[in-house]
Amino acid sequence: MPASSTYSDVSTADSIEPSIPASSSSPPSTSSLINKSGGDLSVVDLICADMDGTLLSPDHNIPDITFNRINKADNNGCNNNKTIIPTIPCISYSRPGIYLNGAITYDHTGAVVAEKIHSYTDIVEAVRVVEGVDDVVVLLYNGDRVLAPCSSGRIEEIYESLHTPCPENCGSYEKMLSKIHDEAIPINLIHFMSLEGRLPEDMLRKIRTFSESSGCTAAQSLWRSCDVVPAGVNKGLGVRVLKENQGYERVACIGDALNDLEMLQEADVPVAMGNALPEIKKIASLEVNPNSNSELPGVADLVDRILSS
Repeated sequence: MPASSTYSDVSTADSIEPSIPASSSSPPSTSSLINKSGGDLSVVDLICADMDGTLLSPDHNIPDITFNRINKADNNGCNNNKTIIPTIPCISYSRPGIYLNGAITYDHTGAVVAEKIHSYTDIVEAVRVVEGVDDVVVLLYNGDRVLAPCSSGRIEEIYESLHTPCPENCGSYEKMLSKIHDEAIPINLIHFMSLEGRLPEDMLRKIRTFSESSGCTAAQSLWRSCDVVPAGVNKGLGVRVLKENQGYERVACIGDALNDLEMLQEADVPVAMGNALPEIKKIASLEVNPNSNSELPGVADLVDRILSS
């Protein structure tokens, strides 16, 4: 059985997780906390945290205090799980994780314990959605590998701003599809990304129509993009896998957006960020500080509460 608590990562296609040394600083005063509800936190043995809007601050960085609290949780036997792509070497696969909106789940050794992939037909239909469109691109995720139909300064700029490796240039959509087919590359997530501002509403409608007709699931966590995962995939699936396969018994899940809904529904302790949508706060048993709180951001807030319970 896992000891005490553990920290894990839950990711979408646009997320990153750097790491810093642990801190021995004591928790801030509870006067900065939103509330103290949430039931018995002392028996939580796994924390699952979303990335965008949760672990990450508004400027897409992980605050030092949050890094320190994660390390402190690990040092106290507490694990953390989030649904985020691991792109920083010192963090990648170093703890259990739910990645690509639940399409892949890893254990603490980096071994895949559950995975879902798209059919080749799904991928072909996704490419058809953007036919004749120049400012929206389809990127395909195979674990932490990303395939792109072209080389673009704008794509590189966006990925570099997220501190993630740039996608592999396949040369064209036709060549990208051929590569996937001929090399039998499993695709876990289809990522639609706008190159110029917000993803247009008409494109979102097309993506959702494609997703529904294919039996897949579309989820938007960032204004510029939309992810499509295989049928039956969500972050809650990853939580179930970790509980059933890895022996975790009381899991706290923290998030802010609609693509975190199933994760919180699966949690023993559902936690909403202070900046979460009303739908997330409605099902949460505990609300913590927003990600914009520089003194004690939400994830650090939650870790402090668990370790002090």
